[in-house]
Amino acid sequence: MYVYNYRIFDRFRKEVISLVFLTDTNPSFRPSQYRRTRWGFELSCRFPLVKVIDFRERWTELEASKNPFAIIVKAFLKTLETEGKIRERYTWKKRFLLELYRLGMKRETILAIYKFIDWTMKLSKKLDAEILEEIAKSKEIKKMSYITTAERIGIKKGMEKGMEKGMEKGIEKSIFAAHHAIATIIDLKFGKPGQRLSERAYQIDNPKMLQRLTTKLRRAQGLAEAEMIFAEMEKGNGKRHH
Repeated sequence: MYVYNYRIFDRFRKEVISLVFLTDTNPSFRPSQYRRTRWGFELSCRFPLVKVIDFRERWTELEASKNPFAIIVKAFLKTLETEGKIRERYTWKKRFLLELYRLGMKRETILAIYKFIDWTMKLSKKLDAEILEEIAKSKEIKKMSYITTAERIGIKKGMEKGMEKGMEKGIEKSIFAAHHAIATIIDLKFGKPGQRLSERAYQIDNPKMLQRLTTKLRRAQGLAEAEMIFAEMEKGNGKRHH
């Protein structure tokens, strides 16, 4: 804590406030200072501490809050409580994801919180796919005029696997999955300037080619490189883009 605090100050020459956010489950572990003394020299660094498990007793407060961090804390607490309780975790995970939409957050905020919830509340790919299917049918999603980034990420997760098993579940579904996966990657990496690439992806209908395109786009370092990747793929697919 001390080293990070000083290095940030040394780099930017701005006042730095360091806070501790502890996610462990040990109620007695609460470090709040770093202190060093020798030969009359003394160094002391004290920092505010927040322990997530303390919010177990403040659940009503979290439920009433519209602060994005309230969902993060709730997701973490329920992750601890549902250890080994798969169906219960499934229910809570779905609820938190729907809550993101109900609160009307910005797409970037939804994306960030979605990634945290998905990373914390781990479920099997099959159950994650079921959650996404239920969410897609919900009134909150149907009222939206666009697919949020978070939903696209979820679709990508559930469908890229289906892409690999396209022969088992049907080529058409595999192509559909690939198109959504590519649209998600482009949206996350290049934003609005990359939308034209998504449109070009829908012109490719070869599952194996789409799978290679997905892999290459993940590694692309910039929009120019992505353009080159598309040009190569389109050439191999017998199409030219003007």
